[in-house]
Amino acid sequence: MKKFTKFLLVILIFALAFVVVGCKKNKPVDPDPDPTPVDDTPKALKDAIDYVYALYKDKDATTPSDWAVVAKSTGLDVQWTVTVTKGQTSDVVLTLNEAGTQYTVDVNDKSETEIEYTLKATITVEGKTLSKEFSFKVPAFKELTYAEYIAAAKGATVTIKGVVTAVIGKANGNSYNCLYLQDADGGYYAYGLKEDPSAEGENKVSVGMTVRVTGAKDIYSGTIEVKEGAYEILDKTPKTVAAADYTAAYTAAKSLKEEALVGKQSILVKIDGVTISSEDDDVASGYYKFSIGALESYARISSSVCPLTKAEQDAFKAAHKEKAGYTATVTGIVCVYDGAFYLTPADGNCWSNFQLPTLSDADAVAAEKALLTAPVATVTEDTVVELPTAGAAYKEQVAITWASDNACAVVAADSKSVAFTLPEEACKVTLTATLTAGEATDTVTFEVAVDAAETTVYKLVKVEDVKAGTYKLGMNQTALENGEILLADGTLNNKGALITTAKASKAADFVLAAVEGKANTYTIKLADKYLVAYRNGTYNNLKLDDAACEWVYDTTLKTFVATISYDDNGTTKTAEVYMGSYLNTKTNVAGDTMSLSLTSYISGDNASKIDVSQFPVYLYNAVEVEFVAEKVTDVKAGTYKLGMNQ
Repeated sequence: MKKFTKFLLVILIFALAFVVVGCKKNKPVDPDPDPTPVDDTPKALKDAIDYVYALYKDKDATTPSDWAVVAKSTGLDVQWTVTVTKGQTSDVVLTLNEAGTQYTVDVNDKSETEIEYTLKATITVEGKTLSKEFSFKVPAFKELTYAEYIAAAKGATVTIKGVVTAVIGKANGNSYNCLYLQDADGGYYAYGLKEDPSAEGENKVSVGMTVRVTGAKDIYSGTIEVKEGAYEILDKTPKTVAAADYTAAYTAAKSLKEEALVGKQSILVKIDGVTISSEDDDVASGYYKFSIGALESYARISSSVCPLTKAEQDAFKAAHKEKAGYTATVTGIVCVYDGAFYLTPADGNCWSNFQLPTLSDADAVAAEKALLTAPVATVTEDTVVELPTAGAAYKEQVAITWASDNACAVVAADSKSVAFTLPEEACKVTLTATLTAGEATDTVTFEVAVDAAETTVYKLVKVEDVKAGTYKLGMNQTALENGEILLADGTLNNKGALITTAKASKAADFVLAAVEGKANTYTIKLADKYLVAYRNGTYNNLKLDDAACEWVYDTTLKTFVATISYDDNGTTKTAEVYMGSYLNTKTNVAGDTMSLSLTSYISGDNASKIDVSQFPVYLYNAVEVEFVAEKVTDVKAGTYKLGMNQ
């Protein structure tokens, strides 16, 4: 027993020795005497420098003219320095504006050699500093010939010179600043100029002046242009540019995409002997068509870039409408869309030399048939639509009679009108026009979509106690003839505005959800998408998106407002906007879509304009009722209720 114990003791001593030796071999390694320091950079500093980086990381490396960088961002000062790495130090100079909000990067755009420079943005917060660097270059100055301009690559910096043939500017009601100019070899289109050439002052441009433009060459849907450039006036002495005669080229062309028509863009041309045909005019743009033989093109009145004044536009449209079927001379600037030729009128003399050709009865009927358009496309309420009973051009030669294939559309005995009464079910009505001249006759049909009559009557109740829930979006459009409440139908047009309807049954349901922790703040959802306010270029638009936008219910204005952030030449700006419409006081036309406008139009001294000339969106509930009282303004014999609007 003692021997066994002694043996165990030896083993235990051996084991302990082994453990001690093992522990010595595996003891912890000493800590790193120089550990990695903790990153204590303030988050606000990181966010600010990241924001500045995002602003300029994708900017074109080539800057052929002066530009601006932000000096204040997210409440922090941004210090900029410049280092010229190629060229003279004086070739690039930074100048801070009086407000301290941005620096102008003043570059020597007339340098005979290329300049390279680096901008460094530095922000300091709580003693910590971060910087970002951006590299740019200024190309060597060279005035290009027309051939060199055409051969230049897209995105290349170009400098061109010519005599101005048309001026487009924001001061004249346009959305962009543009110039058309040309030299002896070809034409140029300067789009999105940094300075308004129509604005009063030393740099105001007039037709006939000689100017030089420097910018980036771009190609948009076949249109070659100098984009976002800077211009300088070289000679204010007016020069006359004669319109090139394109009559032979247009007459011989089989397609609007032929080289003879689109080979030289942006030049002033005239075409003799065109026949003025139909027009396609809407809110955004107007297409006023003309043809020779089977080849039809158009002169376009754009809502965003048009050289014509409002008075000139009205005269242009009136001449085209009144002289439909006549031959004329059309004069304008060659433009291209999707590779096809069309004209932009340079001034108020687009149409001239009107003549009404003498046609046989059969040809007169054919000409009027081509000019005849649908009197109405859709009918959503009981209405009477006027119908033409004579040709547009050959009024004395061609007579028109009408017929309907449906009892809900009754044509008057003299064919001067058709009365629609909404049926129980929606239907399609075919209106047939018969054109007659002597023994010649022909027919043309038009299909009209007619809504069903309302079977349910709704009363719209304005919501004053706003909270989460489901509602209709509506505006009290008192400027309309019948002063009705228009409701959003849930669709957006191509300009980012909500289309409306006067029928509650066709209005969309919008769901308001409260934003947690923010008073009077909501998201607005339509089906599975959020209604969002955003800046698109220079416009404030609406869109339906997966990401929500915060709408604040303004208890003073009684409508919803949103704040939009955007970059304006390197300066971050915000705009507070509301949904609604307005009365155009120049044309006396009331808007019938819901778009975004600045809240300054309905606040302060402008508060009196609410529901008079400015129409903000409110929330409504559509309550089903047995009947709704309607005020009678066209009094005649009949049975009525007597009431007073108490």
